[in-house]
Amino acid sequence: MPLAVRTLLLLGSLAALVPGLLIPFVWRQVRSTPCLLTWGGGHLIGAIGLLIVLLRGPVPVGISIQLGNALLLLYHAALWSAARQFEGRRLLPLGMAAGPALWLLACQLPAFYASLGARVVLVSTIASAYSLAAAVELWHGRPERLPSRWFLIGLFLVLALYYAGQLLFGRALSIPDVTGLPPMLTVASSFLLLNLVKERSARQHQEEARLDPLTGVFNRRGFLEAAARCLTPRRWRDRAPTAAALLLMDLDHFKQINDRFGHAVGDRVLRLFAAVARAELAPGDVLGRLGGEEFAALLPGRGVPEAMAVADRIRRAFAQAGMTVEGCRVEARVSIGVAARRHDAGDGLQDLLREADAALYRAKANGRDRVEMLRAKAA
Repeated sequence: MPLAVRTLLLLGSLAALVPGLLIPFVWRQVRSTPCLLTWGGGHLIGAIGLLIVLLRGPVPVGISIQLGNALLLLYHAALWSAARQFEGRRLLPLGMAAGPALWLLACQLPAFYASLGARVVLVSTIASAYSLAAAVELWHGRPERLPSRWFLIGLFLVLALYYAGQLLFGRALSIPDVTGLPPMLTVASSFLLLNLVKERSARQHQEEARLDPLTGVFNRRGFLEAAARCLTPRRWRDRAPTAAALLLMDLDHFKQINDRFGHAVGDRVLRLFAAVARAELAPGDVLGRLGGEEFAALLPGRGVPEAMAVADRIRRAFAQAGMTVEGCRVEARVSIGVAARRHDAGDGLQDLLREADAALYRAKANGRDRVEMLRAKAA
């Protein structure tokens, strides 16, 4: 190997130590992200493996070939495992050990060890498989909109293609030839991972800002934003409004519950109602707590009969569940106002809220614990 290339790769391996040391430090600040520890540990292992490969001479040839490449394969296995952890999947220790173990076992066969071509094929195939597997893991999580994910997927695919190219052109990351491409790409991948973690953290903070901490459903801001998105046509060709129904729900005599049984029981009643309502709503429906004891639910694509049926199911289910709370006979109830719009109606969210509020007022005036609607519309 030319001296200039060896020096460049040596600098590359030392550069790979930097994220290997820094990423675990970042993990200490954000322990809820274990993929950082796996990723950083993998970089340390990979840097050591590359140094062993490069320092042949001071390092015996057998150790350089076998141990150096085994550590480099373990590095790729760690990146795959970190991708799994980032997507919320568990580590697979056997999967991590399989590649390096296969390499070390194969090296014990004299015919294999004596053939540079065979070693090139095996080490490149394993490294390519781990890189491709890491890209697939991140691909599975694509519904979560994180821009850096696509760059990281692309980088893993480039690594996989690089090692596939080693197979085609007879060059591997093993001795005697080592290219500088993987160190450069893997250092870049560390910064992409950190940015990916940062993007997810920012997204989670944004989501938490839209949630009611007591009940776990949307708060007022979150509900209004989510409901507005549901009522907005998603495609430029789809200009016509879609049918939708809105339920405005207010717990009856909630202040008396708080005064009589205490705020702890009152909070439990609020959480209970949110759970009951969620159970009766469809996955695409939007539920939120507008404030105090007032909740709202948007039912996209639902007409009057369905909305009235859902509202009555919520009312009856809550009356049963709220009979006794925390050992206290609370007899909690809810009044519900319903508003709906036709497919061709131009009613916006604020129109639905005003109409549902008027219907809720009627439900309260007519004795509470009931469902009311101001006017019927054909959906």
